[in-house]
Amino acid sequence: MKVLVTGINGFVGKNLESYLQNSSLLLGGLLRTNRQVSYCDTQLHFFDTFDNADVENITCGYDCIIHLAALVHQPDQKDIEQYMRLNCDFTVKLARAAIANGVGKFIFLSTSHVYEGIDSVYHEQLELKPTSPYAQSKHQASLSLLRLFSGINSKLYIIRPPLIYGQGVKGNMKSLSKLINKTQLTPFLLARAKRSYICIDNLCSFILHLIDADVQPGIYNVSDNDDLSTSELSSLIAAANDKQLFQLPIPKNIMKLFFSIVRKQDQWEKIYSEFRLNINKAISTGWKPKPIDYRDFVL
Repeated sequence: MKVLVTGINGFVGKNLESYLQNSSLLLGGLLRTNRQVSYCDTQLHFFDTFDNADVENITCGYDCIIHLAALVHQPDQKDIEQYMRLNCDFTVKLARAAIANGVGKFIFLSTSHVYEGIDSVYHEQLELKPTSPYAQSKHQASLSLLRLFSGINSKLYIIRPPLIYGQGVKGNMKSLSKLINKTQLTPFLLARAKRSYICIDNLCSFILHLIDADVQPGIYNVSDNDDLSTSELSSLIAAANDKQLFQLPIPKNIMKLFFSIVRKQDQWEKIYSEFRLNINKAISTGWKPKPIDYRDFVL
């Protein structure tokens, strides 16, 4: 089987490329820059802008497309048009080319951010009204894809992962790791609300499962299926880096005031609020995430 991965030089793409090289798949990569990926036998397709990408020719001959390329959540980026242009418009353009070329499977990496504003354990059937430009663009892309793939033979899979961790990851997880490695101290002992996470190996294994197995098309939540509090997460990161960690029992209302003063209220939510994905649908396909291993938290 021949598989094309967009965004193959990103965090997920690099890890997925490495993961899929252990399979019998023929791999291609689509990326905007001339940065090389890890394996010389990966067929690379380069383009300057998403507007002029010749996706009709690029997607020809592939059996499966894994669409990872995206403008990810940027706290300082409020222009929804920028998100829509890449995360929705280009996704639809790529999907149309895939359908025209008879690509059998189209796998779209969405996000669990689409569940913003919902106070419950998140499952795939919930009615969504995301608030951030990033989540809105991903949600709109999913709606457009579902319409495009309705009633045709090509299969569409939409994956909604939570925060992804693994060596080389950036963002909030990396910031927490730096704090622990530098000070061996956190104020998060009372941050005990459970949140879903997924290690990069589990995400890659689910993608390979969708490629190899006869899985019903649709939307799938994925996670490690072992939700963690921020306090537990901090302990795992410390153990992975062979650090002794001291966690202070700072009251949550004081921490909330602090984050409000520094205008990082969204960070308080990510540390102290519950965010749990129901992944029963993914597990029902025969996929099973590997157990949490503290060594995966060497970031």
